[in-house]
Amino acid sequence: MNDRIPIMTDLDLTEEQRRWIVTDADTAHTQWPSAWKVERSPDAIWFTNGAVNDGGWDWRSVSIAARAFPSWRVELWSPAYLTLTAPPREVEVLDLGAEHGTWTVHSLSATVYRLDLDDRLLRREPGPSSPRGPFDGEFVPLVSVRTVSSEGTQGDEGVIRVGFRHLYLTDPQGGLADYRWWLQQVARRIART
Repeated sequence: MNDRIPIMTDLDLTEEQRRWIVTDADTAHTQWPSAWKVERSPDAIWFTNGAVNDGGWDWRSVSIAARAFPSWRVELWSPAYLTLTAPPREVEVLDLGAEHGTWTVHSLSATVYRLDLDDRLLRREPGPSSPRGPFDGEFVPLVSVRTVSSEGTQGDEGVIRVGFRHLYLTDPQGGLADYRWWLQQVARRIART
């Protein structure tokens, strides 16, 4: 399938299509037709439609699948073929505005940063020789993240990149007066957890 372009993906849905819900129980089966064959791997699900009279899959099926698997890519290849693909387990660049789920950022030090992007939370887990902070080991509200170059210049906001340091701004107690920050060592690995 790599040499073809899908008819539609979850990224093509309008906001109205994304929010669409089945309201008529009598015709609900036409929104998600019966599948003749379903194949599954840890990172993908393939649906093949074998019931010709069901009419096949369309944008409504893409909408249903996108809500059922919010972080997965949904691709409609034909009215008879729909695929769901899990996001990559490791990435070089993590865009906090575009991704969902939980992620772990490993740095050159033993300290690990865990991100819950659905709830905008950060948990810092210091390594044995790393400095300690009052909220280590706890998820705290994440305000922002910025890349920091080797010269100390702040760069992109809302993006974490392998090979860069990152400045995490948190609000553990709520309120503008008590923001806290951590400057991470160079990120060496970003993984979905």
